[in-house]
Amino acid sequence: MFARRSVVRFGLAAMAAMGLFFVPESSAQTGVFREVWTNLSGTAVANLTNTAAYSGNPSMEYIGYAIEGPTNWLDNYGQRMRALVTAPASGNYQFAIASDDASALFLSTDTNPANKALIARVDSWTNPRIFTNAAIQQSSNITLVAGQKYYIEVLHKEGGGGDNVCVRWILPSGATNAPIPTAQLKPFGVPAPVVVTQPVSRTI
Repeated sequence: MFARRSVVRFGLAAMAAMGLFFVPESSAQTGVFREVWTNLSGTAVANLTNTAAYSGNPSMEYIGYAIEGPTNWLDNYGQRMRALVTAPASGNYQFAIASDDASALFLSTDTNPANKALIARVDSWTNPRIFTNAAIQQSSNITLVAGQKYYIEVLHKEGGGGDNVCVRWILPSGATNAPIPTAQLKPFGVPAPVVVTQPVSRTI
């Protein structure tokens, strides 16, 4: 029997209703790896990243369809979403993030997380998919190459009240996707399955 390292606290039906799904690492072709830490007070991203649990002990983890979290879902939690995003065309892209409460959007120059840089953020909160409350929500133009993959990461902290997070991009053509299409995303950081019950030999 194989299991993920963390405990899932929601049934499959409930998660399907939120647009979430589970897939083994070997078949996780598209989507984003989402990790959630519950029972965390505060509204700043630092209230997530400064906790001991953030180093590798999420309350739940799963593959989501897009870089967008559920809306009005829970209070006092933090989350990290990670993926490799493939540029569909060469040219300048503009990224943006909306969230309640604070969030930070990072993009790497390649597939290596060590090369990531903060490109946009929310310091207070926004309504769902509202990307223009503040200039800091939007990145400058970033040149990407068609077919190349880039590491992308979102950190989000929710206190109380409403909650949401979503990442948008504007393509070189001027077309806008909010959120970034699932087909352009491959989950990053999904832990390998662990054996919790050894198989029993059987002769037939």
